[in-house]
Amino acid sequence: MLKKSEGTAIFREIKDKPTTHLEIELAAELEKDHTNFLVQNESLKAVWSCLKSAKLLYYELIEYHRSIFASLYEANGTGKEKFMRFQIEWHRYCSIFLLPKDVPINIMIQDNLSQDFSKIQKAWFSFCEASSPTDWAPCNKVMIMISSAIYSVLLKYVHNTTTLSVVTDPASQLEDSDDVYFRFGGAAICEMLYVHYKLIKK
Repeated sequence: MLKKSEGTAIFREIKDKPTTHLEIELAAELEKDHTNFLVQNESLKAVWSCLKSAKLLYYELIEYHRSIFASLYEANGTGKEKFMRFQIEWHRYCSIFLLPKDVPINIMIQDNLSQDFSKIQKAWFSFCEASSPTDWAPCNKVMIMISSAIYSVLLKYVHNTTTLSVVTDPASQLEDSDDVYFRFGGAAICEMLYVHYKLIKK
């Protein structure tokens, strides 16, 4: 479990990490996990290309995800039960981009910052209308992939940083591939978001 001082330092580093660095790491994560979808599916490829060209919105989305990751993980990220609660909260805050336009944001989140969050949500909706006016499904799928990839990038950073800061017997340390909570992260959130997206479509 993180000491308070260690946690504060880690989350400060996450918040101070240059957006351009996160952009590079996000692209690498998407290439690793979703290349087939983004290259072979023409509609997804078109939306992804448009989003990368819309730098201001793209960076705002990265910043939104970075901000909620840091605040939610700091509040819910230690202990197995708290970690599961963090995942649920992350899913809820990411789902604002999958809501129908006529559904208010406070259906998903009751937060003092919900008005600020609604601005980035509306910017995303405007992008979807412009890039895929007749069918938002490709936009929703791209958003799910982005949310999952950013989650994985930031969770790896926290995981690797805390692993390095703890001195233990090397023989007793778990490899990333053996850590069920580490492996569960991105795939589970991606699946949860996709299930939520399908429910919204119904």
